[in-house]
Amino acid sequence: MSDVHHLDDSVRAMIRRARLVSLDDGGGQQMMSLAGLKGDRPGRVPRVQPYGFTSNPPAGSVGVILSLGGRSDRAMVIGVEHEDYRPRNLPAGATAIYDQHGNMVSLVEQRLRVVHAQEVVIEAPQIVLQAGGSQMTISASGADINAPSLRHNGRNVGATHVHTNVQPGTGTTGEPAT
Repeated sequence: MSDVHHLDDSVRAMIRRARLVSLDDGGGQQMMSLAGLKGDRPGRVPRVQPYGFTSNPPAGSVGVILSLGGRSDRAMVIGVEHEDYRPRNLPAGATAIYDQHGNMVSLVEQRLRVVHAQEVVIEAPQIVLQAGGSQMTISASGADINAPSLRHNGRNVGATHVHTNVQPGTGTTGEPAT
């Protein structure tokens, strides 16, 4: 083979598309087995992911194989996605993290939205929620709500609430007044 043909083959092999067959997620870097064009079956190709983000894409996902110098022993996979599960019609500038089960965290314009099919779990020694001038803190010792008013079922149950039918001593009172 002439040097020109060898160079031509190397350039063609540098960037190619492949479909995920299986993935080994047990090590420090994911290793992918792939199916490319014309019977190309690269196996144990490392997947490069951005720092701080990881995922385990389902079989059938599509990625790009980069082979440095056109050499298969210097290959890596980038840009893996699955067209069936990718959220569609996001507005310009929006970002979403999603999975194949319909779960999604999205940042769209002035809004952060968490969508989950069953349950959202937040784990931390202390959780603080702030909105405007109100704050709710939840920790192992209890919950603390600091807000101008506190309502339950439309009734004021905060520090300024009053009761109807107050009786002296150990008697009971009526429900909080609205």
